[in-house]
Amino acid sequence: PEMPNQLSKTPKNFSRDNYWLKETQDQVDAYWVMRPNHVDVEQEMHFGQEDYETYEVVAQSVKDDKGQIISDDWRRFVFRDIHYDCPIGTKFKVGPGYDTTAPEDDKLIFLVFNKQNELTATNGVVTRRCNGTLGSTYLDNHGVLQYHYEPAVQQNLSSTDFHYNKMANDPSGDLTIVVQHNKYTRNYYINQRFIIGYDRVYRISNIDKFYSNDTFHPENVGLITLHMSIDSIGEKDDFATRIAYNDPDDVNQLEEVRVEDYYILVTAPDELQIGAPDGSILPDVLPIVLATGYNTFKAYLYNGDDKQNTNLHLDCEIEGMDQTEMSKYISVEFEADNTFKVLKKRYCTKPLKLRFYLPAGESPVGQLIETILTVSLAGIL
Repeated sequence: PEMPNQLSKTPKNFSRDNYWLKETQDQVDAYWVMRPNHVDVEQEMHFGQEDYETYEVVAQSVKDDKGQIISDDWRRFVFRDIHYDCPIGTKFKVGPGYDTTAPEDDKLIFLVFNKQNELTATNGVVTRRCNGTLGSTYLDNHGVLQYHYEPAVQQNLSSTDFHYNKMANDPSGDLTIVVQHNKYTRNYYINQRFIIGYDRVYRISNIDKFYSNDTFHPENVGLITLHMSIDSIGEKDDFATRIAYNDPDDVNQLEEVRVEDYYILVTAPDELQIGAPDGSILPDVLPIVLATGYNTFKAYLYNGDDKQNTNLHLDCEIEGMDQTEMSKYISVEFEADNTFKVLKKRYCTKPLKLRFYLPAGESPVGQLIETILTVSLAGIL
């Protein structure tokens, strides 16, 4: 059958809803079977969920400003559906020879840096290969410590990147890393440390969360840029798991009021003791981040090494919020034996202060005794 004529250029009346666009889709459909480099790739459907679905795309090379092919680290994936919207920050999983049945460890992750479907007849995205991962820890919905490894772009970035001609590293040892914005990476914080490669540790010096998919929806961020500086290697950095040690003092704060030998010992949801008399008043594993759902704290009054049978009190505070506003984010249930259940309802950028105390009128020494723990309401939702 006679094939449709080749398109010449985008007309001035370009619109996604006009008749010309329908004919464009018909033409793409007609030519699709004859286009080279048909491959199968797996696309993550929801950021951070690892829910991949297989798509047929046309794989193409990416060229720089001079028309030269950059490298296979950059690839353009063209979709058959010209209306299909693939957000910036989307991950694609590519197997050797585009084999979707290959072992997971043999597949590569590509990250969408640019979209090309608004002013062109065809619909595609420009992707960059992730050449490493960032290992970190988090608490799951049950308060159990888990490891997470986020695919990341850790090399020089060319002019096709959203940072035009910006280099990823320089002689000073600084590094720029790009990752997808998701429920894990949005909780990265200044001074957080990561193992990069197999023998270096870097610390976050700044975080950019501005590369949104929309103009007027700043929270619809697709990519995060991490500016990092090289850091010294510590004894607690675990190169076997590639998890760098992070000082809880970077996030958590603890304030105590002790009277003579009396103090309040708090047991956090992960069974870490806070306010212990041996001086280890903060956990040395990770910052305390409340998990979604109920988080159980136990608080006891001690006199030296002796636990007292005394009922304690708990007050909660989120800066700038009254009780009505705060109830949207947390609620507290009191149980027997000084057990307090804190229900985290929503993500919040502001920290939560938990004040465990015994007022002066109930104190055995007639003075206020308290422990105030500041924890994060970020976590995984």
